[in-house]
Amino acid sequence: MLRPLSFLLVEEIVFVISALFKIMPFIKELTYISHYAS
Repeated sequence: MLRPLSFLLVEEIVFVISALFKIMPFIKELTYISHYAS
């Protein structure tokens, strides 16, 4: 019934990476704005 730990780890990593790709444009925009605002 229990899944291997390595499989769970891979699942977590994939989830985090996909979340980062979704957030990346917002981070780029924020860094761009803060860089040129100062």
